[in-house]
Amino acid sequence: MRVLLFVGLSAGLVAQTTEVRALLQKRCLACHGPAQQMSGLRLDDREAGLKGGYSGPAILPGKSGESKLIERVLSTKEGFSMPPSGARLTAAEVETLKQWIDRGAEWPFTSAAKANNAKLSHWAFQPVRRPAVPAGVHPVDSLVRAKLSALSLSPSPEAAKPTLARRVSLDLRGIPPSPAEMREYLDDPRPDAYERMVDRFLAAPHFGEKWARHWLDLARYADSDG
Repeated sequence: MRVLLFVGLSAGLVAQTTEVRALLQKRCLACHGPAQQMSGLRLDDREAGLKGGYSGPAILPGKSGESKLIERVLSTKEGFSMPPSGARLTAAEVETLKQWIDRGAEWPFTSAAKANNAKLSHWAFQPVRRPAVPAGVHPVDSLVRAKLSALSLSPSPEAAKPTLARRVSLDLRGIPPSPAEMREYLDDPRPDAYERMVDRFLAAPHFGEKWARHWLDLARYADSDG
């Protein structure tokens, strides 16, 4: 029951915030939005909205009775009541604003500039920077070791050459190395023997066959008729 009540309250808050957004957009932002801020008041951004205008804060979260926004929309005094033109807010609209403020005035939107800045701060828009890598360490190994260190873990010991050859062949081609391929790698004394083995596996037809299979599966390719 408590869970259902919480879900119901959350859904109600979301619906009310959406309603407040539409109300502010329709009746307030023409004078207190990004284009102009009459009396220094801007209502399309939480920080600016809570700061208020020249006469001080217009919204006091949790205190609709003391908020100048409610005072203005309820006033009938010419030049003081809001909005200054058009129909006055209905009783239901005023009540929506009151409940919104009393519940903490969770802001229904942020300014376009802040929203744009938030998008631009996403990692995909950041310039590519090559991290510093210790001498003699592969860049990938450097990243892996940094993560292991953060988790207080130690790297596993390096695999023996036969095990390494088998892993690489299975990963790249989907088949184990042949006895001749294994012997070629084990008998190669050059320091780049591993890199040479990888290049050989990458150049083999089996490499293309293995990885093309995934695309053929997605395309639902079949040798059968139809």
